[in-house]
Amino acid sequence: MHCIIKVKGHQEDYNEKKVYKSIYAAALNCEYTEEKAKRIASDVTAKVTHALKRDVKKGACVGSTFVSGLVIDYTADRHVRLMYKHHMDIC
Repeated sequence: MHCIIKVKGHQEDYNEKKVYKSIYAAALNCEYTEEKAKRIASDVTAKVTHALKRDVKKGACVGSTFVSGLVIDYTADRHVRLMYKHHMDIC
């Protein structure tokens, strides 16, 4: 798959589960039901993964901020998007 260059400079493989968990947590923090949070997280994760496969050469590395940008771009729900961005700012 793709490698992600983290903010501190180390690399790790792209992990759909990490993307899913962060979106799911943002949706739960918006006080959405677990079912709605799962739907939002699944939808955004699928779009981000598809965009990486489509736009980034296989095996290439991208920055974690690139992946975060994709998450923000593909999160239609403004409340979840804001919660995700807020979490990224404090972590």
